[in-house]
Amino acid sequence: METEELFCESCKKVWNRQKTRGRKPKICPDCVPQLVVQHDDNDEEDSDLLDIPVAEEPPPDPTKYPAPSKWYCPVCSITLKTYVGLNEPPTHPCKKKLLKKTLPLELIGK
Repeated sequence: METEELFCESCKKVWNRQKTRGRKPKICPDCVPQLVVQHDDNDEEDSDLLDIPVAEEPPPDPTKYPAPSKWYCPVCSITLKTYVGLNEPPTHPCKKKLLKKTLPLELIGK
């Protein structure tokens, strides 16, 4: 089995490991346990060590027609359901009665 020499970015030493496919580790196995931070909920001094961002609520949908919405063509009777918010009514090429025009659909609900 082949081995390869890798450079540790933490301790700046060269270390060997068995050659494998995939990404090369940037930190040696000796430095990995030192980088893991132990956190105790009762210890106030360590509370600033873990700076985990909190997910924020997404902004309200600024679209005129919020998702989901149902649309209807009065000429050819097709229906369409959208799963994204829209600012303009959707259109489609209506082929009934030889109109062959692109017509806007009418909103029928959610």
